[in-house]
Amino acid sequence: MRTLSWTGIQLIAPYVRIVDPDSAGPGFEITRLDMNEFFPPFRFSHARGHVRIVHDSLWATFSHVELPGSAGHGGGKVFWGENRPLTVALHFDADTVSLADIVCRAYRLQSYQFSGPDW
Repeated sequence: MRTLSWTGIQLIAPYVRIVDPDSAGPGFEITRLDMNEFFPPFRFSHARGHVRIVHDSLWATFSHVELPGSAGHGGGKVFWGENRPLTVALHFDADTVSLADIVCRAYRLQSYQFSGPDW
């Protein structure tokens, strides 16, 4: 079992739904999220969007997110469960891209697709 960890988390969330038996689970409206992910090493900043947790799935939609040299928008699903590995299905469209942000990480991904502006 691998432990996921983040450091340097700074979150501004004007709306947070923690628990409501009749709701679809916890939810967050994020106006700013900055954090460091340990593995793979990513530095996220200025993220804005919505996150919700439903049963064994986390759904996210970000209207903006930045890495040190890149910016874009997108989202997707992270899901887990009994007898199932953590699975990540994300899609982001890049507004600007720095290969330094992705080249050393891309080989670890099972499949990936990058898209950006039509040049």
